[in-house]
Amino acid sequence: NRSSDLYCQSVNDMPMLVTDIMNRLAEILQLFNRKTYQLVLEAGAFETVGLKSITAKHLAAASQSLLAVAAVVPLVRTYFDARLQQREKVLLSQFDALVQAFTNHSKEIHSKLISMIDEVISRQLNKWEIGGPTPSLSVQNIVRQIVRLHDALQGLVSAEQLKTVCYSILAVFRSRLKQRIQRIPSEDGSFV
Repeated sequence: NRSSDLYCQSVNDMPMLVTDIMNRLAEILQLFNRKTYQLVLEAGAFETVGLKSITAKHLAAASQSLLAVAAVVPLVRTYFDARLQQREKVLLSQFDALVQAFTNHSKEIHSKLISMIDEVISRQLNKWEIGGPTPSLSVQNIVRQIVRLHDALQGLVSAEQLKTVCYSILAVFRSRLKQRIQRIPSEDGSFV
């Protein structure tokens, strides 16, 4: 990333400022993580940039950005490790904490994606009635929403991440369907 390159170049130009430059870069990375969290998961984008909703595409783009930065941070850590004196190396732990924070934040975004589709599945299954056309309108709506999510994520996330999201959605669907079926009264008036 361009910013980290500039900071690393500054270390080459002014080696006596290595710890100060390293700490400033870590602060910028922490700010990126915090602002991304606020904009996406705390819905700050509504006020800041006037978005009407946070879509799956927004969540996926934020997650990918976090993971991309998380992939660069160990390289930056290694760069600074080679330039620090032994007594200063304790400062490198902030980069380890950053990688963990980016990874945790990305997992929270994944959970948010799954909760969005969980709401759709729950809402549609609550409308579902036994009988009628097969597949029912509720099931058709669920499938339509899952396809829309898949299409929105495809190209933004890796195939492995997309597979993970789809497996999570399948687990949610199974769980919600089981709950809904258990609420259907049997012929004798008891519940299944």
